[in-house]
Amino acid sequence: VDMSVFIPRLVEVYTVYEGIQYGLPWLGDAMIFPYNRQHFEDAGLDPAAPPTSWDQVVEMGHQLTTGERYGFSLMGGRQVQVMCTYAAALFAQDVNFYDDAGRPLFATPEGIAAMQTLADLVPISPPAAATWDIVAAAEAVAQGICSTEIQWPGILGTLLDPEAPVAGQMAYAPPPGRGPLGGWGAAISAYSQNKEATWLLMNYMTTPRIQKEYAARGYAITAEALFTDPEIQEIYPYAEAAGQAMATGYPWPRTQESVDVFTIMTEYCNAVVVGQEEPEAAARAMDAEVLQLRQERGLITE
Repeated sequence: VDMSVFIPRLVEVYTVYEGIQYGLPWLGDAMIFPYNRQHFEDAGLDPAAPPTSWDQVVEMGHQLTTGERYGFSLMGGRQVQVMCTYAAALFAQDVNFYDDAGRPLFATPEGIAAMQTLADLVPISPPAAATWDIVAAAEAVAQGICSTEIQWPGILGTLLDPEAPVAGQMAYAPPPGRGPLGGWGAAISAYSQNKEATWLLMNYMTTPRIQKEYAARGYAITAEALFTDPEIQEIYPYAEAAGQAMATGYPWPRTQESVDVFTIMTEYCNAVVVGQEEPEAAARAMDAEVLQLRQERGLITE
């Protein structure tokens, strides 16, 4: 297998564990930054210059917010995407969830700043965004109610609808700084009784030619050259931005307690969005609760 055809970051994240490669990159995914070019022009902003930092997202968001139009579409409800938005603001500062010993970094200056960013997105989002999930936030952009969002590509189908109110108005950029990386790799179970056949199937599924075929059916891709392929860009105008996001994205921690950590983070992030907690207090409390959980499960190395 020619591993050079894949985005290197996806090989590292999707297939390698403790220095050993176990599989192949299969379905790529990373949060990107869709924005409405027409709204930018209306606000006197350069549509060719999307924000490259979260401070700029907030600053431009205030310029874009006018009347019944809002600068940002916040996935602010008590669901996992509000945590993803916090993570995007944290990762943009080159800080991940934990330090080398496994201690959370949410009470660091960067972690507190990310929570402040979440609070700063509230005034430039519709009031109802405090309850929004991924679908509601994406729909608000598709309807032209909101000008920008941080979003997963798989939910952007309504933006591509030629009948959508924003048809022909959208542009796409990688997230400010860097953002969360999703996606999947394909690997062979140690218990497989057909390892050779499985390897051949994995190789077949991930070749650029086959990836290009299944991209047209709605599947994600990992072969680097496809993200700038004109035929792929015709199907997915956000492809180049997604490829750039995947090249630098931070993955979620590979630990068994992650779902419980996400639940804790979701509660505190939503509390900031609805005004129940101040950003710094929420970040410190979230840090303490996650630290306790990881200590109880033996995941902190001194």
